[in-house]
Amino acid sequence: PSASERLSFTSGSLISQETQSPSTAAEPLEELKGSTKGLTVDTLPIFLRSTECRALVIGGGPQATAKVRLLCQAKFEVTLIAERPCDELAGLIDQYNLSHLNTAFSPLMLQQQDLVIVADTDPELAAPIASQVRQLRLPLNVVDQPSLCSFFFPAMVDRSPMVVAVGSQGQSPVLTHYVRRRIEESLPSVLEPL
Repeated sequence: PSASERLSFTSGSLISQETQSPSTAAEPLEELKGSTKGLTVDTLPIFLRSTECRALVIGGGPQATAKVRLLCQAKFEVTLIAERPCDELAGLIDQYNLSHLNTAFSPLMLQQQDLVIVADTDPELAAPIASQVRQLRLPLNVVDQPSLCSFFFPAMVDRSPMVVAVGSQGQSPVLTHYVRRRIEESLPSVLEPL
């Protein structure tokens, strides 16, 4: 991982307090070694107030399904471009009464959108779409193609209203989900306001 991902845990931390089994912890913990001195990041972790935001999702498979579900839970107004949405995604279209365009992508579809997600799409097709999105300076996530992304989805621990987000700037999904799991295991299922 990059320098920004080399996490250092002191005694008393989530990880050092517990005995790690080699089968589950040895490999991810190797990625945690290193110094945090002089760390810089080129992404900004923020929580976006998503009510009344509009998102365009391009894709019709399981990746698009996961993103659409998350966006709908966050109360985004979602427009989906998918010529052949999978059954689960078709269910979400009905459940949330989504705007569904059963056609190929056109740059005109980017108008009045606040962010764009490209999923289940071949890299050769995703790259020109990403270029069009960048020209309009819209936030863009291309699933499993971090070099085309301008933002990344974190791994999340949801104890609403408390939400913990863990990210690696798209560079180390395994480590990201490992840290998320450890945080999730350390928290009670319900957090009461202090």
